Amino acid sequence: MLEVRGLGRAFLGVAALRAVDLTVRPGEILGLIGPNGSGKTTLFDCLTGMQRPDAGRITFRGQDITGGRPDEIARLGLVRVFQNVRVFGRLSVRENLLASGQEHRERMRWARLPGLPRLARAERADLERGASLLARVGLAGRLDVPAGLLSYGQQKLLATAMALMTRPRLLLLDEPVAGVNPSTIEMVKAWIRELNAGGLTVLLIEHNVEVVTELCGRIAVLDAGEKIAEGPPEAIRQDARVLEAYLGR
Repeated sequence: MLEVRGLGRAFLGVAALRAVDLTVRPGEILGLIGPNGSGKTTLFDCLTGMQRPDAGRITFRGQDITGGRPDEIARLGLVRVFQNVRVFGRLSVRENLLASGQEHRERMRWARLPGLPRLARAERADLERGASLLARVGLAGRLDVPAGLLSYGQQKLLATAMALMTRPRLLLLDEPVAGVNPSTIEMVKAWIRELNAGGLTVLLIEHNVEVVTELCGRIAVLDAGEKIAEGPPEAIRQDARVLEAYLGR
């Protein structure tokens, strides 16, 4: 589904990524781990068009997306949920969901033309989908609450629901359980499993290694901008280079 070959990115002469190769297979949950500063976020930035790589190629579902615009990449079905919560705090949960619908911009054009019932039907369909998503994580009854009044963990769940409103093929999750309480962590894990069982492919960054090993069939490890290991959780736990990267010599 996603092929990354020889990806490189440097800032002021300092390499953040060095010839990184990565493959995400359809239907899997792939974990991406590594110490702080290892290049994980830079890799996500390059995959989603936030940064232009200096070298290498990114192919998504057979299409070269290297250096593409974020909106174009998202329309192809590669969608990201950021580590830092990005919701519209003054808008209600309902309005956040409507704003994130993939066809929202086109529907606003309809509003200037005859056919408002069509717009209303489309928005009702979006709300029904959004409410269904939120019901799985206990937020369906909070559609009219300003998003800024939700807890940090609930805002993370809302941000994920907003990304899902676009019907992605590949979902990139950047530290989905960082900063949330243990009960919410269990909810997030269950939701990721449910989404994956429904056919969604997931690539996730996470510092909580226990969560990664529980969710992911494969794990890739970055250190100082290089991929130093890749394989099933059992092999990664015992890899000498991975242990050195996290614990030192």
